[in-house]
Amino acid sequence: MLGVAESTVALRIRQLRNERTMLVTLRRDLFSKGYELQCFADISVRGRDVDEVARDLARMGEVSAVNVMLGSPEVSVTISATDRADLQRILGQELASIRGVARIEIHTAIDIRKYQPGYANLGNPDEN
Repeated sequence: MLGVAESTVALRIRQLRNERTMLVTLRRDLFSKGYELQCFADISVRGRDVDEVARDLARMGEVSAVNVMLGSPEVSVTISATDRADLQRILGQELASIRGVARIEIHTAIDIRKYQPGYANLGNPDEN
């Protein structure tokens, strides 16, 4: 415990946010939601505007990130799937049905060895 009132901590956090010193973000625990696989798909686009394809991909609930790339492949997405059958459904039915998706190459993470969310010493910005 910190030994200070919750209201004091909340006030300090609010001040840091207002001063644009701190940004409060969250990181979802995908495993607790039943997602056992995290995959990265490189998507080649043909016959349709890349931004339109990226917009359609971003609407998918299983997709947590969409990146428009410079060069080929044109789009990279991060997909969460509950198991291999779910991944096959997402790739074969969801992604493949989006007009303009010409090719999908996937990379599946079997273990996340490092995830660095970017913590910083807010008390001394010169140390960051």
